[in-house]
Formats: sequence, structure tokens, C-alpha cells
Amino acid sequence: MAHSYATTAQVTDRYASEFLKRITNFTVQDPETSIIESRIVQANEDASAAIDGYLQSRYPVPLSPAPDYLVADTVKVAVKLLVERKGFDPDGPDAAHVKAGDEVLKKYMSVAKGDISITLPGSGGETVGPTRILSSSSAKMFTEETLDGY
Repeated sequence: MAHSYATTAQVTDRYASEFLKRITNFTVQDPETSIIESRIVQANEDASAAIDGYLQSRYPVPLSPAPDYLVADTVKVAVKLLVERKGFDPDGPDAAHVKAGDEVLKKYMSVAKGDISITLPGSGGETVGPTRILSSSSAKMFTEETLDGY
């Protein structure tokens, strides 16, 4: 089972049930009378995987425990995914949810690039830098043999 930084309850607590009914019912077979929780679970897992994809270049993932900001960011990206899967009008009211999710992903892209750092639980409020350093070097230009006689 994939991990998720957010729960279904954390999504349903932040958004109106009518909105969630509408965005979790994608097909004509889905009546818009209830929230399809399995789609929220899948969207949360997909959002968490997307965020981890950016974080893994600098931090060990999954982050545990998940900081509050990460839960909120996961919910925004999950709602963005649900809206996109349902289909939306770029000029309509749902476009704001897609934009909010895109902004979250841009933030984590900046984390991956090293432009910004995040505060992890248990770090005492200090930002934590990369967990690993990658380096490479070219072959030695000068060796004892090539410098012999100088």
C-alpha cells in the first residue's frame, strides 16, 4: 500500500461535501449523491508521491511524522488532481484549485533545486539541508609518472 501524507478526513474537513461529491464522481455512472472516498485516497497517494519525487533529492522520504504544512500541501495537490481528473473549465471556479495545487508543486520543485529548504519535525525549528552530497571528478591530469623529470 502506498503512503499518504493526508487522510480522507483531512480532505473532507477542508472542503465542502457538495464540492467533493462533484469532483470525486467522474463518470456518468457515478451519481453525485455521495463522496467516493477511494478516489480521495488515490489522489492523496498520488499527491504524496509527487511531493516525495521532489523531496527525495534532498531529504529522506517519506517524511515521518509529516509536518502540518505537508499535510495541507498534500490536500491541495490531491484536490487539484481530482479536479483535473473530473475535467474543468480553465475559466471556471475549479481553475483556482488547479492553480493552488500547481503552486504547491512549484514550491517543492524549488526545494528539489535547493533554492529553498524546509523545516522538518524534530529539527528544532532549523531548516535541514541535503542528506547526501553527490560529487564527481575527472581523471587525474597529473600523476607521478606524468610529472617525472619536472
